[in-house]
Amino acid sequence: MVNRKYNMDDNEPEEKKFDLPSQREHLLQVTDIFTPDSEMGQKLKLGENEVSAQLEVVGGDEEGRTLLNRCNLDQSEKGFFFTRLFLKAIGEPYKGQFDIETDRWIGRQVYATVKHNGKYANIDTYNFDKKIEQYKAPVGTDIKDVSWET
Repeated sequence: MVNRKYNMDDNEPEEKKFDLPSQREHLLQVTDIFTPDSEMGQKLKLGENEVSAQLEVVGGDEEGRTLLNRCNLDQSEKGFFFTRLFLKAIGEPYKGQFDIETDRWIGRQVYATVKHNGKYANIDTYNFDKKIEQYKAPVGTDIKDVSWET
């Protein structure tokens, strides 16, 4: 449960236009996972076999800019191919028999080239040649208890 107090001005909030990561290669980190039953998942209209990973630019003058990467979890669907590429890119199992546990994705990083599709940013290609030492939480660690600040 979240319980926070705020003291805000009396101005009406306005819709904000978010800056997209530029169309080039970035180091991206998974910062959140949205499921069909989460508030954001409902806004994104995720299907029952879909999740969306929020990826944030790490470093540089665009640090903090985000994009969403929708993943289809139904292996019989054509789009599952893209999910397997994402799993490979973040160092998760993607061949043979494996389980998908989206909580393990948090904190994982990937080098990827971003493209723009209308008003959204998407991943165009992953750079599998740039190796990243992926964070792996110790067994029994609740990922919600991990602090990413150094």
